[in-house]
Amino acid sequence: MDDDHIVKQTVELIKVQPFADGNKRTFRALLNLLLKRIQIPPVYIEVREREKYKEALLEAMKENDFSKIITFYHYKICDAIMNLDIKHSVFTDEQEKQKSQVLKK
Repeated sequence: MDDDHIVKQTVELIKVQPFADGNKRTFRALLNLLLKRIQIPPVYIEVREREKYKEALLEAMKENDFSKIITFYHYKICDAIMNLDIKHSVFTDEQEKQKSQVLKK
Protein backbone atom coordinates (compact mmCIF):
# COMPACT_ATOMS: atom_id res chain seq x y z
CA MET A 1 0.00 0.00 0.00
CA ASP A 2 1.44 3.39 -0.96
CA ASP A 3 0.43 6.93 -0.09
CA ASP A 4 -1.45 7.47 -3.40
CA HIS A 5 -3.61 4.42 -2.72
CA ILE A 6 -4.29 5.64 0.82
CA VAL A 7 -5.39 9.06 -0.46
CA LYS A 8 -7.69 7.51 -3.07
CA GLN A 9 -9.30 5.19 -0.53
CA THR A 10 -9.81 8.07 1.88
CA VAL A 11 -11.57 10.09 -0.84
CA GLU A 12 -13.81 7.12 -1.62
CA LEU A 13 -14.75 6.79 2.06
CA ILE A 14 -15.51 10.51 2.34
CA LYS A 15 -17.67 10.22 -0.78
CA VAL A 16 -19.85 7.57 0.88
CA GLN A 17 -20.61 9.92 3.83
CA PRO A 18 -21.36 7.13 6.34
CA PHE A 19 -21.70 9.48 9.31
CA ALA A 20 -24.12 12.34 9.90
CA ASP A 21 -21.21 14.63 10.77
CA GLY A 22 -17.42 14.57 10.82
CA ASN A 23 -16.76 12.40 7.77
CA LYS A 24 -13.78 14.41 6.49
CA ARG A 25 -12.22 14.74 9.96
CA THR A 26 -12.70 11.05 10.69
CA PHE A 27 -11.20 9.88 7.43
CA ARG A 28 -8.29 12.35 7.59
CA ALA A 29 -7.50 10.79 10.99
CA LEU A 30 -7.68 7.35 9.37
CA LEU A 31 -5.43 8.58 6.55
CA ASN A 32 -2.86 9.71 9.13
CA LEU A 33 -3.03 6.35 10.87
CA LEU A 34 -2.46 4.54 7.57
CA LEU A 35 0.41 6.87 6.68
CA LYS A 36 1.97 6.12 10.05
CA ARG A 37 1.81 2.40 9.27
CA ILE A 38 4.01 2.99 6.22
CA GLN A 39 6.32 5.26 8.25
CA ILE A 40 5.12 8.59 6.86
CA PRO A 41 4.46 11.34 9.41
CA PRO A 42 0.92 12.66 9.92
CA VAL A 43 -0.24 15.60 7.85
CA TYR A 44 -2.33 18.51 9.04
CA ILE A 45 -4.37 20.83 6.86
CA GLU A 46 -3.99 24.39 8.03
CA VAL A 47 -6.85 26.89 7.89
CA ARG A 48 -5.21 28.76 4.99
CA GLU A 49 -5.09 25.51 2.99
CA ARG A 50 -8.71 24.44 3.44
CA GLU A 51 -10.04 25.95 0.21
CA LYS A 52 -7.33 24.29 -1.89
CA TYR A 53 -7.99 21.00 -0.08
CA LYS A 54 -11.77 21.23 -0.61
CA GLU A 55 -11.31 22.08 -4.29
CA ALA A 56 -9.01 19.10 -4.84
CA LEU A 57 -11.29 16.80 -2.84
CA LEU A 58 -14.40 17.83 -4.80
CA GLU A 59 -12.62 17.27 -8.10
CA ALA A 60 -11.63 13.79 -6.96
CA MET A 61 -15.15 12.98 -5.80
CA LYS A 62 -17.08 14.46 -8.73
CA GLU A 63 -14.71 13.98 -11.66
CA ASN A 64 -12.88 10.90 -10.39
CA ASP A 65 -9.66 12.87 -11.02
CA PHE A 66 -7.35 12.28 -8.07
CA SER A 67 -4.35 14.22 -9.41
CA LYS A 68 -4.93 17.43 -7.41
CA ILE A 69 -5.72 15.71 -4.13
CA ILE A 70 -2.73 13.39 -4.47
CA THR A 71 -0.47 16.35 -5.28
CA PHE A 72 -1.94 18.24 -2.32
CA TYR A 73 -1.11 15.36 0.02
CA HIS A 74 2.37 14.93 -1.48
CA TYR A 75 3.10 18.54 -0.55
CA LYS A 76 1.61 18.04 2.90
CA ILE A 77 3.77 14.94 3.44
CA CYS A 78 6.85 16.96 2.44
CA ASP A 79 5.80 19.70 4.87
CA ALA A 80 5.41 17.14 7.66
CA ILE A 81 8.82 15.62 6.99
CA MET A 82 10.47 19.05 6.87
CA ASN A 83 8.78 20.10 10.11
CA LEU A 84 9.98 16.97 11.85
CA ASP A 85 13.47 17.43 10.48
CA ILE A 86 13.63 21.06 11.62
CA LYS A 87 12.28 20.21 15.07
CA HIS A 88 14.74 17.32 15.36
CA SER A 89 17.70 19.46 14.33
CA VAL A 90 16.69 22.21 16.78
CA PHE A 91 16.35 19.64 19.53
CA THR A 92 19.75 18.18 18.65
CA ASP A 93 21.34 21.67 18.63
CA GLU A 94 19.85 22.37 22.04
CA GLN A 95 21.23 19.11 23.37
CA GLU A 96 24.65 20.03 22.00
CA LYS A 97 24.50 23.40 23.78
CA GLN A 98 23.62 21.70 27.05
CA LYS A 99 26.51 19.25 26.68
CA SER A 100 28.99 22.03 25.99
CA GLN A 101 27.76 24.01 29.01
CA VAL A 102 28.19 20.96 31.25
CA LEU A 103 31.68 20.34 29.89
CA LYS A 104 32.69 23.99 30.49
CA LYS A 105 31.86 23.67 34.23
